[in-house]
Amino acid sequence: MKGMRIPALCLFFSLVALCSATAQEVQDQAPAAKPVVAVVDFNAKSAHIIIGENISGFSYTGKYVDLLNSELINALVNDRSFDVIDRDRLKELAKQKLLNAATTLNLSGVGKAAGADYVVCGDIELVELNKRFQQFPGYSQTQMVGRMVVNLRVVDVKSTRVLFARKVNNVITMVLNQYSSATPASFMEELKSDTVRRLVMDISEGISPIQIRAVHGDKVYLNRGEQAFSGGELLEIVIPVDTVYDEDGSILDVIEEKVGQVRVETVRQKMAIAVILEQERPLQTGWIARRAEQ
Repeated sequence: MKGMRIPALCLFFSLVALCSATAQEVQDQAPAAKPVVAVVDFNAKSAHIIIGENISGFSYTGKYVDLLNSELINALVNDRSFDVIDRDRLKELAKQKLLNAATTLNLSGVGKAAGADYVVCGDIELVELNKRFQQFPGYSQTQMVGRMVVNLRVVDVKSTRVLFARKVNNVITMVLNQYSSATPASFMEELKSDTVRRLVMDISEGISPIQIRAVHGDKVYLNRGEQAFSGGELLEIVIPVDTVYDEDGSILDVIEEKVGQVRVETVRQKMAIAVILEQERPLQTGWIARRAEQ
């Protein structure tokens, strides 16, 4: 009987080891938690509204700002890169006077109260809508031109610093002809939706920046693929050089220096290859790529 115990004990410990290994494999394969984002309603109280003299039967109202805020949250949810705090929850925090001043420290406190990792906020600086008439040899052309300028900030709740700050200058045009049925109102909707698309792209890349993963000769390999690029995009390579603090010691912004520029040439599912156009010093793995201003 004593000789029978050793195999039984071996079998027992083998099963324990197998269960432990299986549990570890499950843990290793578990997906990483998504960043939790809270979007504070963008402010347009100081926005400069320009409606051209050639635009008739249209007046800009605050409903477009409210629609932009709602559409931005929906677009972030549909991006599936984030978990987004419900807008009503943030409105409840506003009622509790946690949003009475949009300082970096207060925004970080709002994010912490909401259970967010990042707070997205911004100010609409300019909304412009106009018609442009162009005369060419033998024909003329009428264009609808829209412009929206938004100052965007992403605040890191844990560090209370501005993780990313950008002025989004979005301009769209549409040629008006017999095939176009665009009205000023529908064109404004398109301008709003296109601006939201730009904002979501910048928010995503602000929280999880485009980075260089490898450098080979005159090529850099980037950690974004077909969801981010279609090919031909210009990117500026930047490094942090200074930090701006407020009187309380909280970080307000991180100043970046441009050290190079690349152009995306090849796009694959999860990566892109870009050619180096200029560099002030040899580009390195881990450096950040920002989309060049259009």
